[in-house]
Amino acid sequence: MNICLVNPRGVSKSGASIPHGLLQLAAELKAHGHEFAIVDFNNPDIPLEYEKLKRYDVVGLSVNTLQLGHAVEIAQSLGTSSRVIWGGIHCLLDPLSILNRFPKHFVVRGEGEIPLLNLANYLDDRNNLDWLREQDGVCFMDGGKPIINKAFFNSNLDKLNDIDYYCLPEFERYLYSDFYYTTNRVSSLGILVSRGCHWSCTFCINSLLAKHGGTYRTKSIEKIRRETEKIIDDFNIQFVNPSDEDFFLNKVLLKPWMQYAKEKGFFWAANCRYNYFVDSIINKNRLSDLMDHGLFAIGMSIEAGDENIRNEILKKKVSDSHIENAIKIIKDTVGDHLAVNTSFIVNFPGDTRDSRIKMLKIMNRLSREINITFSGPQAYRPYPGSELYDKGIKYKEGDLDSYIKGTAASGSLNAVLDNETYFYTHVARVFFNSRFRFYRYSMAKDGMGYLAIDTSVKKRGIVRWLLAAVIKVLFIPVTIRLHTDYWRMFIEPLVSDGLQKK
Repeated sequence: MNICLVNPRGVSKSGASIPHGLLQLAAELKAHGHEFAIVDFNNPDIPLEYEKLKRYDVVGLSVNTLQLGHAVEIAQSLGTSSRVIWGGIHCLLDPLSILNRFPKHFVVRGEGEIPLLNLANYLDDRNNLDWLREQDGVCFMDGGKPIINKAFFNSNLDKLNDIDYYCLPEFERYLYSDFYYTTNRVSSLGILVSRGCHWSCTFCINSLLAKHGGTYRTKSIEKIRRETEKIIDDFNIQFVNPSDEDFFLNKVLLKPWMQYAKEKGFFWAANCRYNYFVDSIINKNRLSDLMDHGLFAIGMSIEAGDENIRNEILKKKVSDSHIENAIKIIKDTVGDHLAVNTSFIVNFPGDTRDSRIKMLKIMNRLSREINITFSGPQAYRPYPGSELYDKGIKYKEGDLDSYIKGTAASGSLNAVLDNETYFYTHVARVFFNSRFRFYRYSMAKDGMGYLAIDTSVKKRGIVRWLLAAVIKVLFIPVTIRLHTDYWRMFIEPLVSDGLQKK
């Protein structure tokens, strides 16, 4: 069977990351004798042309909620030329929304490797409809009645076939995209080393995965090396970032990963938590050792400024004392050499103005004490089935248009938001990120093996120096707010919007 795996474009239409999910599906299809192709429309360099998709027996659409609008456009363009299978996180949350709009299509709930193969066998007349009705992860309409089976999750990632990055068209484009932490274009590779999470934060999609059976699972270092070593060698990759929600808790993988980084000479960044800076996980000696083995950045979320709201409503389990301890260890041990990325969210059920002001004060403190960037604050988006979903604005479940209309505003960078929300989600990010010092890093290692800092005008460039000066002037009102504790009459969005459009 000839199958095309498609990654639709999200509403932001910016930046493409490697579609690891499609690569894993491709590995399984190849191992079972199916022909396949991958089309990644989320890569802005790929033209939005659909006619070529019609020559495939099956088109698979992998979607999160923000990709639904484009996925519908693709599905409608196909007509009856190909069978269509939907998968991705949205299909776990509300498969009926797809089936109500496209009753002749199939939907996969959960992880798609085995359900996709089962559907391919059915469509290839190897199994009958009675058999298909019993397969986990497979959903479809049967005589006008929806068949919604429970989600499928793999129990052991090492039993999946090794992914082949070279089967992704124009793969090299993904390795030399703009690098988040510097103005330089450097070779970087993001890799998926685990699925699931140990924590159950109420705002996070991982809590829903766990609710449906998606536990934390990780690949072995042997599998990781088989999948990535050739890529690292062939392209002389400088940065390799393992995607793992709880990387520093993984005592089986962490040490061999450090050795892998040291052997290959690459830098790396991983997800962490502020409450991991304790003696049993990351103390001063361990942090130094991690950075000696190439660690240069960590991502740690806080989400809410008020500790009680953070932990009682969001179930984050991160205290203010955890944040203080992490700051102290980072400052005393490695200083500016470690980049930190922290996220916040606003407008979730139970969020208050007092919490948001505390958030701004935490951002101000962090940006002065450690070398940090902020992803967001972001406007909260509800996930059907989540604990917070029942307390806030809801989509109309089973109705695809409800999701498309409801997420376009919150997911788009051009969303029309009230001035106060716009201040938090746009102005604060631009203002506090302007203090980040990795943007001025050279890509050389210093004597300790860390990224070297050079903040001189010569190294930074006169244009960047002038831009930093202009930003400081334009954001004088924000500085005044921080000093006077005044948080009304939000006029700064006009300035921030102008900066982002340039």
